[in-house]
Amino acid sequence: MPNKKSPKNHNAGKELIRFTGGLPEGVDQKQLREMYEEDMRATAADVVPRLPQIQILHAGALSFRMPPAETEDEDVTKKFRGIIVDKHRCNAYWEQSFQESGGGVPPNCSSLDGEIGIMDGGDSRECLTCPFNEFGSASDDNGEKTRGKACKNMIRIHIMMDGHQLPRRLTLPPTSLKSADEYFSRLIDLGVPMTSVITEFSLIEAKSKQGISYSQIQMNRVDQIPFERYIQIKKFLQLHQQQIRGQEIKAEEYEPAETEDVAE
Repeated sequence: MPNKKSPKNHNAGKELIRFTGGLPEGVDQKQLREMYEEDMRATAADVVPRLPQIQILHAGALSFRMPPAETEDEDVTKKFRGIIVDKHRCNAYWEQSFQESGGGVPPNCSSLDGEIGIMDGGDSRECLTCPFNEFGSASDDNGEKTRGKACKNMIRIHIMMDGHQLPRRLTLPPTSLKSADEYFSRLIDLGVPMTSVITEFSLIEAKSKQGISYSQIQMNRVDQIPFERYIQIKKFLQLHQQQIRGQEIKAEEYEPAETEDVAE
């Protein structure tokens, strides 16, 4: 894909604050930078980063609900851009349907690696052999069995966006996994790491074999990022990747589409 001009400010690993006034006598820009970075390390010490959640709106909206900024109300947008700094598979199982519980309850079993599920009582089980992770184990609102899985297979994608030092989290539902795999397969085929490019996220309307419409993720490579920014992302992951991957799955990460009957 030909490179396009980068969106403004996407390339900057800039500070979120600016000091006023001139530099004190005997302090140069290099020293100021070193002091600032030292203070940033102290600020980040012993902190588990809590990542704002981007949500996919279903029911034909074809939009994302973006997390609120510090001084702005939450926003709804059709598309956005950012750098994918990390992704991983995860699973979650709710005993009650969202219609029964009303949503907002944590899963009864969850897996942060897509391999070992931890139940709410503390016991563990292998996802590969779990009966709730088999096609045909899901039920509809009337209690009738469907072709889907009772356990929801998802992908967490962590996205660094302009003007922020922490990534945002987008959790893809089962209906978007195939589309995500196709995008990452294209990057692999081209020899392009996901952390080295700006990705644009949007949604299209897709239909199940039963003719039910739902929102499906679409990702497209926009531009390469500068090498300096790539190094900054690698340093961030060295410090925080394990922490952000280890955070428990929240109810807000999964909003059921009108269909989860995906058995491909």
